[in-house]
Amino acid sequence: MIFKNNNVRAIIVTILSFLFLFFIAYRYTSFQRGQWEKDVRTAALDVLIAKKSKLEKALYSRIYYTKGLASFVSLNPNITTQEFNILAEDFLKDDSIIGSLALSKDCIIGAIYPLEGHEAAIGLDLLNHPERVEIVNKTIETRKTFVAGPVDLVEGGIAFISYTPVFDKTITETGVFWGVADIVIKMEALFNESEFETVENDFEFALRGYNGTGIKGKVFYGKEEVFNSNPETVTINLPYGTWIMASKPIDGWEAFYDQDRFLYLSLIFSSFVISLLLGLLVHAILKIQLNERQLKAIFNSLDSLIIEFDKNGKYLNIAAAQPGLLAKPAHELIGFNLKEIVDADTAVLYMNAFSKCLKNKELVVFEYPLIIEAKKRWFQGRVSYKNGNSVIFNAIDITINKENEESIMQSNQLKDNLISVLAHDLRNPLGHFMQMTNFLVEDFNSFEREEILSHLKGINESSKNTYELLENILNWQLTRKNSQHITLSSEDIKPQIDAIITQLNYLAIAKNIKLVNEIKENSYAMVNSKLLNTIIRNLVVNAIKFSYAGGEIRISSKALIENDMSYLKISIADKGIGMDETQISEILEGNEIKINYGTEREKGTGLGLIICKEFIELLGGKFNIESIKGQGSSVLVMLKSGLSDN
Repeated sequence: MIFKNNNVRAIIVTILSFLFLFFIAYRYTSFQRGQWEKDVRTAALDVLIAKKSKLEKALYSRIYYTKGLASFVSLNPNITTQEFNILAEDFLKDDSIIGSLALSKDCIIGAIYPLEGHEAAIGLDLLNHPERVEIVNKTIETRKTFVAGPVDLVEGGIAFISYTPVFDKTITETGVFWGVADIVIKMEALFNESEFETVENDFEFALRGYNGTGIKGKVFYGKEEVFNSNPETVTINLPYGTWIMASKPIDGWEAFYDQDRFLYLSLIFSSFVISLLLGLLVHAILKIQLNERQLKAIFNSLDSLIIEFDKNGKYLNIAAAQPGLLAKPAHELIGFNLKEIVDADTAVLYMNAFSKCLKNKELVVFEYPLIIEAKKRWFQGRVSYKNGNSVIFNAIDITINKENEESIMQSNQLKDNLISVLAHDLRNPLGHFMQMTNFLVEDFNSFEREEILSHLKGINESSKNTYELLENILNWQLTRKNSQHITLSSEDIKPQIDAIITQLNYLAIAKNIKLVNEIKENSYAMVNSKLLNTIIRNLVVNAIKFSYAGGEIRISSKALIENDMSYLKISIADKGIGMDETQISEILEGNEIKINYGTEREKGTGLGLIICKEFIELLGGKFNIESIKGQGSSVLVMLKSGLSDN
């Protein structure tokens, strides 16, 4: 009989534990559902952006050859074949991606480099060629460079052809049409340099937009199936027209759906509290990482400065695609030494890089800051060897990347603090919960019914406190994600605060603290009830923690106007331990979670205040703290006034 009773009691405790875990698992997986695919799509988009940057950089660096050739011919329309060959050889030296470079006066190919293997192209009339006439006409009509293809080459292989119109500017300022310059760009070599493959890391990639026709064009690299599978896409910008790059998982998006079901089942059947803790930690990390992802594509070569310096640091020549990035206008720099332009520390960085480059005849890369138009900007400097007396200096603005790094570091700090707080705040109550249940199981017969009920009430209270912590964090994350969908309405806040005081009165009674609601009747504000409840509840609980026994907490309101805006100011004032200016500043900045202890060693993490601050800002309000160390604090919440129904 005793054995049977023990089994029944064990089953009761097991059921209670399971119900608790089941409820937490249900709430968690309801929030998590659908996130797997979003995570994968975000990762795929990051890869696409990186590939887009590399491909555009590799492509444009070759397109500039035709632009440079067109610019030269527009000023030298009588260029000879020998002059063209010298210029083309200089352009294409050691470039394995370029197949050939050609000039077509009156759209008839008259010069091509290298000539060997391309003799048959001489004399070809582009305007009478069925595959090229439309492209050439569009180039002439738009006066822009046009990338055609990919096309099959006579000599074998597949390539893109970049056409640039040439206008004789020796006749008129705008120029008279002379012909076209074109360059053959080998497709496979281009994709190899930009590290673009059709399959990579369990993803398939494809390109469409033949002849720069974008999404309407046909697929010319990879499988068309990629575009038919709801892919992630980015646009490759051409001088005229676009390509579309797409990506999808090799096994399709459906392969990720079953992970939700697996997570749900694993949480339900998990009998260890550590499983719940690990699940929550993984969830927190993933959400924070998704909110942090603000990295940008690498700037292409146009967003840079190219400067020639002599070995002593004197400015010799400047070619600035972005003159706004120069410390001074170019004409005020030529002939001056950089020691006269930048501070001493930055000048030393430059000179050390110049010396190393001249000594080893190799590329030297370094980073440095400059103050431009009263703003600190960061640059990456790339120093290349020109000759024994001078170097070519290329500077790229990396300010956004630096700011993103700092933002990520701050977010990582908040993430680490949040994880630490979760580990501490969940472990203690759940550990207590386990001890209490084990105690009941092992010594059940020694307890009276009232004692068992008392212990079960303690277990119930512990589970409620743990649930409130999880609910607070989940509400915070949900609100961060869906902040644009929050709706506000004009509401009388006094009844809501009355209800909160009723709910929290047991905490105040435990410390012999009196809660006083001095909010006036018909005090209307524009709020969201759920957010307001979280704000006031956290602030009152915080005031109780840091108030002395026998004290008093007053909640009052006052209407005021600030900058022509009507507000309802709510004050939650105590006469507790108070704060100094440093503590107030840390709370208002809201980027750090610190553990503090109340008057009776109640633990406070600061997470509640961070949540309050963010929720108040979502309501369009303001948050402030007035406090004197040892004399108490007044937490001030300013909400936009609502219209009274009276």
